Amino acid sequence: PTFDAQVHHEAQLLDEQSKPLRGTLDFVSYFVGAVMALGATLGAVNIFYSIVDARRREMATLRAIGFGAGSIGTATLLESLMVAVPSAILGLLVAWIFFNGNQVSTQGTSFQLVISARLALLGVIWALVMGFIGGLLPALRTARAPVTAGLRAS
Repeated sequence: PTFDAQVHHEAQLLDEQSKPLRGTLDFVSYFVGAVMALGATLGAVNIFYSIVDARRREMATLRAIGFGAGSIGTATLLESLMVAVPSAILGLLVAWIFFNGNQVSTQGTSFQLVISARLALLGVIWALVMGFIGGLLPALRTARAPVTAGLRAS
């Protein structure tokens, strides 16, 4: 009888064996991440609506002295993005400190958690997208608000 033997490196064998588990873990992590991103975006919308409401008089004054609705809306949107940048960096640092290089074992398989430059960039991009979406509706509201109503605001 002949035997058909194949030679594989141990890392390649472990990689092949852990594919189904990795697929499940990827799905769960992306699902949880998407739910958390949605919650963070809704939180950003709420915060920026509050900021816009608190600064109605200021925005109306800028409009009254000649700034256009587009300029005011753009400034509000940029402010939202400027809040997202340090938040993304802080989140990245926390993830790096607490998770990078840790070893996780599940179902007899061991994983090394690595926060790569690609993953870090993806996190920062997601934070900017959430900041953009979170600031878009309040920026539109600010740009469309009547000047007279804003000047009467308390």
